[in-house]
Amino acid sequence: MNKSKVKHLLSTGLLKISDVLEIVDALNMGGCAIIPTDTGYLIACDATNDVAIQNVFNIKKRKNNNPIHVCVGSVNQAYKVGKFTVKAKRLLDTYCPGAISIIVPKQEWVSDLLIANTGNIGIRIPDEPCILQICNELDKPITATSVNFAEQPPLSNFSEILNLFESNVDYLVESNKDTFLESSTVVRIIKDKIEILRKGPIPDSSIFETANNTTTYSDCREWT
Repeated sequence: MNKSKVKHLLSTGLLKISDVLEIVDALNMGGCAIIPTDTGYLIACDATNDVAIQNVFNIKKRKNNNPIHVCVGSVNQAYKVGKFTVKAKRLLDTYCPGAISIIVPKQEWVSDLLIANTGNIGIRIPDEPCILQICNELDKPITATSVNFAEQPPLSNFSEILNLFESNVDYLVESNKDTFLESSTVVRIIKDKIEILRKGPIPDSSIFETANNTTTYSDCREWT
């Protein structure tokens, strides 16, 4: 493998702009990249490209009836992908960027291949600068699926990832972290029904308290 395809983060957690542009060009052309997040590595492709999405399923040897979540770089991008109720917006505003994945009804344009015809899409805004760089430069959602083969645990050791997946992706970005957070809390909010599908760093009690909080605030300052 061409070692220039292995990219390294700066001490800030950011990628060099030239590296961001290279990776985004590859994603725009239907390629894939392995990128670190706050909770581990993911396999990213342009989540609006069905051919690229199918390639991710193939790389992971994953069945097409198992939906794939997406990462976005901002709240505005999240709104373009999913339909957020007030409760879902509260979670997004409170915990993002962070270790939470919120499943909501999809916008009409979202590919059924991506979501396995469920009608719903899982969305994350990771607390990881390089992911935000890529999502915002691409200006599209990227797939957010762990680096592993189907039915196997996610991989977090970069050398192992490189050994198993280097021939299947265009770029690999090595994290500068020794450890990651546990997998994100996964919350589904459909018609304002809140379900915790996977426990994670954010306690269940906090999820329900935040989503159901109806407190409003008034700005009482005198403006001059």
